[in-house]
Amino acid sequence: MLAKLNPNINLRGYDISRSLIDKANKNAHIENLTNITFNDSDVYELKFEDESVDYFLFNASLHHFKAIKTFIETKIKPSLKQGGLIIINEYVGPNRLNLPKEQISYCNECLHNVISIRNRKILGTNKYKNRCYRLGKIRMIISDPSECIDSESIIPVLRNEFKEVEFKNLGGNILMPVLKHIAHHFIESNAHELMELIKLEDEYLTNYSSDQVFAIYQKV
Repeated sequence: MLAKLNPNINLRGYDISRSLIDKANKNAHIENLTNITFNDSDVYELKFEDESVDYFLFNASLHHFKAIKTFIETKIKPSLKQGGLIIINEYVGPNRLNLPKEQISYCNECLHNVISIRNRKILGTNKYKNRCYRLGKIRMIISDPSECIDSESIIPVLRNEFKEVEFKNLGGNILMPVLKHIAHHFIESNAHELMELIKLEDEYLTNYSSDQVFAIYQKV
């Protein structure tokens, strides 16, 4: 979509999956887009020339990277032009999704007070969701070693290294834990329960920081 809307800019996409990169390049060819290329690369091995990049876009990817401070300082900041932008759409909450007890407790209140029994049936099973929980550090590492490995550092590091020009809370603190495994009930129906859940999350965010954000930072 970015390539279609901006034919005069050169875009590069990166992912470690060869199959996804092949699919992306095939789609670009089908769309006759000549201003975008996709490359399979390990993010820690990427090399850019100094001050050669206008924009970096991290779309639900940066929270999978370890040692955020080192990554930003050695890979991203040197290659970004003066005035260049870092754009993020990211989870920036607790590392390893280790949500605080008060957040889990509030999620459970919302689950039981808002979501009807019939809409708690877990996808693909005959079981019903009765509680929200966190997996714990060890189980998280086993199930997904890169998930939210250093997510807590994202905003502090970016704010320290760059000028913040945009910051929007996207929430997810309540919606993500409550709707995990049961979100399919709310795709085309049950809007009243979903809207009530969104309202309760908005109330929660008046006192707590958002787990997911959209933000833009500028090198000055």
